[in-house]
Amino acid sequence: MDISAYENADIIFDLNNNELPDELKNRFDYILDGGTTEHVFDYAQALRNVVKMLKVGGKVFHYIPATGWTNHGYYSLSPSLLADFYQTNGFRVENLDILFGKKSRTSNNSLANNLVSYPDYRVYNQRDPEDLDGYSGLLRCVAQKLHQQESISNPKQVQWYGLTQGDLLREVWTADSGIENSDAAIGIVGINDLAKLFLEVLKSHSAFDKNKVKAFFVDQAFNKEQLFEGYPVAPISEILNWGLKTIFLATFDRRAYETFQPLMAQNINVISPEAYRAFNVT
Repeated sequence: MDISAYENADIIFDLNNNELPDELKNRFDYILDGGTTEHVFDYAQALRNVVKMLKVGGKVFHYIPATGWTNHGYYSLSPSLLADFYQTNGFRVENLDILFGKKSRTSNNSLANNLVSYPDYRVYNQRDPEDLDGYSGLLRCVAQKLHQQESISNPKQVQWYGLTQGDLLREVWTADSGIENSDAAIGIVGINDLAKLFLEVLKSHSAFDKNKVKAFFVDQAFNKEQLFEGYPVAPISEILNWGLKTIFLATFDRRAYETFQPLMAQNINVISPEAYRAFNVT
């Protein structure tokens, strides 16, 4: 499908048009938006047409700009737009996240080493600028049409509005941290806002004891007497000397998780936002 015959499309149709031909209604099992809808001025109408064209049981796949694509199209989209729209109109969202790719590749030129994903689309204003500097983001969504509604409704952004990182991750972080155990020994890798957030989550737990958090760890040069949030700061190279049972990685970069993951074989629990990337939305 295209707006013109310039590239020999099988179907010529303008997604801005609110008069969808009958032969296109309930016609498709799959609709792939690999970077089209962001170029449609009336984005809401484009989504309405997607709903109308898809059969019950069919799936739509979006792969569209989220951030870092200025002037590529008319829009860069937020995940909550697709989540709220599709769930309001009889769909189940099966996957929804943001894939970040570096605008300029590093010396290690493999694609995998230049990608990082958000852990969960519902986190409001979740970006950590230190970790995502130099990345551009693509929004990925898979949604299945469960039933045909009489009319298509505009969503209201209320379901996840104002949800913070702490609200969403409080339960999984506290459960995985072992904070409830009397012998808990927790280390935090990084001295950034995400590290502070994790510490705040722990402090809000009834079993919190300041002695259960041992230190923050960094890989850069530092003053040996330096404190962060009242705790000592130590080099990552010494992390195994602290008798830790849990290590929290204050980064969304999955490469850090892959680096520390082998420590789990030594009965050290490694917590990373990347570990919670997949989240089924119902």
